[in-house]
Amino acid sequence: MVFQAITFLKQADEHYYVRQLTKNCVPSAVKVTKCLENHIGKNVGVERVHKVLRKTVLGAIEKPKKPLLSAKNIRNKLSWCIAQSNSTVDD
Repeated sequence: MVFQAITFLKQADEHYYVRQLTKNCVPSAVKVTKCLENHIGKNVGVERVHKVLRKTVLGAIEKPKKPLLSAKNIRNKLSWCIAQSNSTVDD
């Protein structure tokens, strides 16, 4: 069992995580932790990087629900329905 040293992260470290993912196109949080170990020499767990990324709103975001029909399409559909209301099956 491997124990990692608990270190308090500075604001600059958190900014570095986000910067690695957004600007330097590092594909995952695991690779960000490896970059930290290689470049800076800090030993930080992957869970900590995930937590920082979620805190900075880079996690999964639920897409907001939108109305399916615009006002223009609602008017067009209503006018079509009114025009069709006078027709019968025999027409």
